[in-house]
Amino acid sequence: MVSPLAETFGLPIDESYGVATEQDLAAKVRSLVTGGDLDDGLAVIAWKHEQIPQLAYDLGWHDKSRERTTWRADDYDTIFELTYTPVSYTHLTLPTKA
Repeated sequence: MVSPLAETFGLPIDESYGVATEQDLAAKVRSLVTGGDLDDGLAVIAWKHEQIPQLAYDLGWHDKSRERTTWRADDYDTIFELTYTPVSYTHLTLPTKA
């Protein structure tokens, strides 16, 4: 659930995207980034972990993202971070185990 995070930071939750809408979501995020419409340039996306490599690819991280970013079925503790710069995307995975 992302509700506690959204409430803490006073951010809206957009639930209009679902399974198999990675391209639409990526297009929306890209338009927000390039239009300067994100608060502090940050978008937090909670997504089905098996589909995150596709979402990363659709966001522009084409460096073999679908092959290099896989999750075990029981991994719910990894964060995938895409950082946008005007010319490229980079990534970082951070374990969040308590």
